[in-house]
Amino acid sequence: MAKKIVEVGQNVDAWCLKCKLVLAHTAVALVGTRPKKVECNTCKDQHAYRVKEPGTKAAKAGDKAAINVGQLYTKALEGKDPDSALHYSMKSWFSQGDLIQHSTFGLGVVQALKDTQKIEVVFPDKLRILIHRRPETAA
Repeated sequence: MAKKIVEVGQNVDAWCLKCKLVLAHTAVALVGTRPKKVECNTCKDQHAYRVKEPGTKAAKAGDKAAINVGQLYTKALEGKDPDSALHYSMKSWFSQGDLIQHSTFGLGVVQALKDTQKIEVVFPDKLRILIHRRPETAA
């Protein structure tokens, strides 16, 4: 299996020291094609790149991440009323912490604003990057 080439600014999954979860991070510094320093897309903490929780053996592909995403999803939903979820549309504007209802992925919580038109949303099965604030286009 070929190694994936990573570039500065690219998203990678890494263990976050503050959030205590494997989450999406942005590569800040590299050594060759391997991330050396990353920034958590959820809490914005910058730290050394860690693939997994310190002191644990590597889990089978997807097992550890699925458990951690489930924990993040449960924590993100605490105190939120599912009936108050906003309908997801690429044209809508969302903020961190917003509860959204997506027609395909279901109920999710906005974890981070990625840039002016992207948001990171945690759903029951995984973190996803979605478009928002898409301008109206002339017909």
